[in-house]
Amino acid sequence: MSYSRWSNSFWYSFYLAGNEDKGKDEQVLCLWPSISETKDWSYKTLKEAGKEKGLANFLKENYSNLTEDNINEAIYIINKFYKDVEKGFQ
Repeated sequence: MSYSRWSNSFWYSFYLAGNEDKGKDEQVLCLWPSISETKDWSYKTLKEAGKEKGLANFLKENYSNLTEDNINEAIYIINKFYKDVEKGFQ
C-alpha cells in the first residue's frame, strides 16, 4: 500500500507487501526521500525509536537535509502505517 509518491510528496513511502506471514513487529515501512536514500523500517524499530528518542529525532539522525515539513509529513506517514499494521493484527 502506497502512502505517498514523489509526484506529490517529498517522500515515496509504502507498506512493504509480502510480510503477511511475519508478525506485527516485522512489518515494514519503506520511507524513501530519494532513489539514492532508500530506507526501510520495521514496525518494532519505529515504535521503539518513537519511545526512546521521539520520531522527529529519529528521522533527523537517519536522513540528511530534512525540513520541518518533511519531518512532519514522515511522522504523519508513520502514524498511518502504525494504524494499518495494528488493524491487520487485531
